Amino acid sequence: MFSNKVIFDRARLRLAAGYVATALLISLLFSAGIYGAASRQIDRGFRRAETLIGNRFAGEPFREQIVKRVPQFLKDELDRAKNDLIFDLIWINVAAAGLSAIGGYYLAGATLDPIRRSMNAQKRFIGDAAHELRTPITALKASTEAALFAPEIKGTEAEAVLRGNLEEIARLEKLAEAILELNAERRANGNRIQIELRELAEKAAARIAPLAERKKLSVSVEGGGKAAAVADEIERALLAVLDNAVKYAPEGGKVAVVCAVKGKNAVISVADNGPGINDAEKTKIFERFYRADEARASSPDGGFGLGLSIAKKIMLSHKGNIAVKSGEKGGAVFTLSWPA
Repeated sequence: MFSNKVIFDRARLRLAAGYVATALLISLLFSAGIYGAASRQIDRGFRRAETLIGNRFAGEPFREQIVKRVPQFLKDELDRAKNDLIFDLIWINVAAAGLSAIGGYYLAGATLDPIRRSMNAQKRFIGDAAHELRTPITALKASTEAALFAPEIKGTEAEAVLRGNLEEIARLEKLAEAILELNAERRANGNRIQIELRELAEKAAARIAPLAERKKLSVSVEGGGKAAAVADEIERALLAVLDNAVKYAPEGGKVAVVCAVKGKNAVISVADNGPGINDAEKTKIFERFYRADEARASSPDGGFGLGLSIAKKIMLSHKGNIAVKSGEKGGAVFTLSWPA
């Protein structure tokens, strides 16, 4: 089986060859048209010159010799001009073929590059998903085998094993739901309604409250305004951002949500006083399965690194954007914005 690089290199060469063949065919047809038109003009000019010479020397004693020799000389020169034109057109087509080969190769690379990136992203996604699935499956297998082959297992021990298995199954279920949601088609334009931004933010904050209470965090909501949106989708995106903020905020910290309509855009910002995000990671945190803190990978509250990817997809479906910047006093500020 060939690697993706070999497959794309071959596809690039085939596509470049197609571009060159097309360009060369057009160049040859164009050259043939030029040669045909030039030849007709040359022949017409020759016939006019022949007629003029015959009329000019009518009645002269050497008319017959002049009429025979001069047109023959002109014809030889015109034939030479035609041959030179053919030679020039050949060189032009050779040069066109060379330029087409270079341009076609680069154009083929540019054409295939989005497909290559998509396939690489898909490959990474499959690898990351397999890695995320392997951890809870391994844990389930190990605990079940230990319980199965234990010579004497008490009821409390069996209950602990079963509870642990249920937790791992719940993680698998959450992962499956997140992957399905990430790959779901989103069509926001047909289902938009006017929503109260503050009401939506308070609803999302209430849903994240149990997680915030465990860390003794305060979650505040300020501002307001109305905007057109798919309420459930925007709430889902906001919930993903809030979930991220609560997870990374220190115990006893703060998370602030501010809603506003600025110009023609609705804006919801979420600020926390956590460790912040360095510049190198700001472009990566919206990638699937990416986590700034890999130590959270084994934590039940660590998530799978899909929430922000889902939020980004939702905002793009609203023709909006999600961005992150460092807070003035540390932490991170995420901003959801879309046309109101």
